[in-house]
Amino acid sequence: MGNTLRDFKKDRTEGEILRAAEILFSENGFFQTSIESIAEKAFVSRKTIYNYIASKEDIMVKIVNKRLLSWLENTKVHSQWKLGPREKFVYIYRNLAKEFKKEKKLWIQVILADGINHLRHFSQRAIMKDIIRCFKEILQEGQNEGRFSKNLNPETLAIYLNAVQVQLCLEWVAGWPNSHSLSRKLQNSLDVFYSGIEER
Repeated sequence: MGNTLRDFKKDRTEGEILRAAEILFSENGFFQTSIESIAEKAFVSRKTIYNYIASKEDIMVKIVNKRLLSWLENTKVHSQWKLGPREKFVYIYRNLAKEFKKEKKLWIQVILADGINHLRHFSQRAIMKDIIRCFKEILQEGQNEGRFSKNLNPETLAIYLNAVQVQLCLEWVAGWPNSHSLSRKLQNSLDVFYSGIEER
């Protein structure tokens, strides 16, 4: 976020563009939404949009980053974050399931956009690196407390755990409305994960 009035106006305009696009993607679909319709919804010109964002695909990437960042920040300030490492992972997964259920229409459009390679290299985005860093810190906390095995590399485990959760969430969205409980899927994967890393 910028500190000047100009920066504030820029951030506000970009936020309005993203909010408009998120509504239209959820209601009409990614492919059926045009830059013109986003501009109309956000009460800006088409030219203004391109002053902020390179393409419709770039808008979707920014929306995904914004939603995941909000989910991560809200998770880390919750009172359950004061609990132990195992409890933190349980809360993270429970909160993630809520996000995907609440915004399933939007995440379906993310899947469709990804399917044509507009949103490739998902794991390379900055927000994903933040999530992996968070997982690594929890795993290190568990190792320091003697709960998790110290013979395992926490960064490798964090990358693996993040990849599994992303895959499960995307599969759940893609299979909607016939998907089984996302919370249960995530919890089951976490139980398997624990069985391999907990100190015995």
